[in-house]
Amino acid sequence: MANKYYAVKKGKTPGIYNSWNECKAQVDGVSGAEYKSFKSEQEAISIINDVAALIERTYKKIIN
Repeated sequence: MANKYYAVKKGKTPGIYNSWNECKAQVDGVSGAEYKSFKSEQEAISIINDVAALIERTYKKIIN
């Protein structure tokens, strides 16, 4: 079975997880949780990096 990587954009602790059980623990009970599985770790990382960049841009606008 091929490895999957799970990117949690909105959950208890956003990040990359290596199993569905780890991912599920982060999104269970979170209203509007956002997550997706990927075949490669790099794809999952790029989604998380996009979110981090958006947060950084928003923060900079708020403090300036």
